Amino acid sequence: ALLYHTDSYQIQSLAGSYDDTIAVLESGHTLYIRGVEILADQVWYLADFYVDGEQKSGYIEGYYLAYSDEDWIDWEQKYLAAIYEGSTTYGMTAYPNTTGRTDTSDIDAFPAIYRDSLRALKNQHPSWTFVPMNTGLDFNTAVSNEMGAKSLIQKTSNNTAKGWVGSACPTESGWYYATQPAVAYHMNPVNFLTESSIFQFEQLTFNAAYHNVSAIQTFLNNTFMKGKLPDDASKRTYAQVFYEIGKNRRLSPIHLASRVYQEQGNGTSALISGTYSGYEGYYNYFNIGASGKTNEEVIINGLQYAMDHGWKGSYASVLGGADFISANYIKKGQDTLYLQKFNVNPNGSHPVHTHQYMQNISAPTTEALSIKRLYAGAGALDST
Repeated sequence: ALLYHTDSYQIQSLAGSYDDTIAVLESGHTLYIRGVEILADQVWYLADFYVDGEQKSGYIEGYYLAYSDEDWIDWEQKYLAAIYEGSTTYGMTAYPNTTGRTDTSDIDAFPAIYRDSLRALKNQHPSWTFVPMNTGLDFNTAVSNEMGAKSLIQKTSNNTAKGWVGSACPTESGWYYATQPAVAYHMNPVNFLTESSIFQFEQLTFNAAYHNVSAIQTFLNNTFMKGKLPDDASKRTYAQVFYEIGKNRRLSPIHLASRVYQEQGNGTSALISGTYSGYEGYYNYFNIGASGKTNEEVIINGLQYAMDHGWKGSYASVLGGADFISANYIKKGQDTLYLQKFNVNPNGSHPVHTHQYMQNISAPTTEALSIKRLYAGAGALDST
């Protein structure tokens, strides 16, 4: 869940108490719910969360949580409706809107420059909810801290014409340093409040309502992952594997599928061939640790990482890569594509402007396009 309906909240050590504050969290902070207490007409949830890299636990009132987990919402509708006595919303649960108008109260929490674009999206998709993350950071200072080797770009005619391409990066073959205007453009969320690009801000957790094998397969049918994993004794399809791993890790399998597609393209890389000399049987689907000055160095470093982590076999590689993303990013406050590129979450486990997953400044946008296409193909674009 995300902290919602308030700029900040004092997490309490006991349900129903307001006198023993454990931590003060800001809007958009991620919480992991693991218990509930119902006191009179109040519902309090027990949550784990991270502050300055340290995991803590405490209670928060349900009204201040935003979430889209269908099982959770179903439970609320069955067991909490009587407590709320006809209230139209609590948490993320939305009862039928009798006004005939789309509720855009969540958008009022954003700065004015965001609102018109978000309202347009809300009118298209009334079930979507937008939660602001207040970073407290100065934008220009943040851009300066993302310059250099942290932000790379490819030298296309379009990027060159926009003045976005700097000098060649000596440590990454085929990549160039992004200029200040390029970094500023890609860091500004206002530039990506469209039906496709918005998915770089989607929370990357599992949702049983629309994360299913069929939805994943629809997306993969046009990729190299349309069939079965190579060398898998159980003869599972890629779609089955992404679903199984995502469900077990409470991690979006659509994110896993689109991330591998983002990293591997047409699927011809030696990193996932399983036949590279000296590294036979090893795979690295997520390109973790795969960097270097030459293509050969990229491959060797990536496969050495796979060998060092026991990723022998295609399934072991997908599972290992998913665990890497979950443990090191999603559960550490970098639970959107945007935050995996630009870590501006002051409440995450790692200091801001550090611990990025990718250097490519356009990766969140291109991966968002894949996710949107996947949802649309599965008929799930209007899910919560």
